[in-house]
Amino acid sequence: MDNSIFRLAVILVLLLGLSPYGCGDWGSRDPDRFYSREHGFSIKGPEGWERLPGEMGTEIMFLSPMEDEDTEFRANLNVVVENLPKEMDLSAYLQVALDQLSKVMTDFQKLDQGEVTIADKPGKRLEYTHRMGVFRFHVDQYFVVHSNRAYVITCTAVEGTLDDYRDEFKAMLDSMQFK
Repeated sequence: MDNSIFRLAVILVLLLGLSPYGCGDWGSRDPDRFYSREHGFSIKGPEGWERLPGEMGTEIMFLSPMEDEDTEFRANLNVVVENLPKEMDLSAYLQVALDQLSKVMTDFQKLDQGEVTIADKPGKRLEYTHRMGVFRFHVDQYFVVHSNRAYVITCTAVEGTLDDYRDEFKAMLDSMQFK
């Protein structure tokens, strides 16, 4: 290869790495993290969990490992991002979400609600159960607002198994970063 073409290729790679189109705005990239430049966040999934970007209307979904070949549901964490009207704050957003959940979820039962901090940002936590088909789910859902966007982080497991995944869910929540 001609030396000038090689130098040009190296310069282009370096420029792309330092531009908004490369990874320079996140610093060095961790290959185990999911990065959403469009929505300004990153999150790291646990080792052995399947990572599905853009699945079922989410930005990212992490699925727990299969217990066996008969596993019908896998515990998961997903992140959904919504643009917020400027006049809507976190408390108002949570109230709208709670109203919708109670209307659309079969056998919805709110268990707990509280304040949390995620990536140094104030947030809300909602814990509930609901039924879908033959399954009854236990959900921990977290709400954070950053740059006029609502980030909804949902941790779901079959009822009676959520505690088995709390460490992994906590590690993912603790890994959350915003740009």
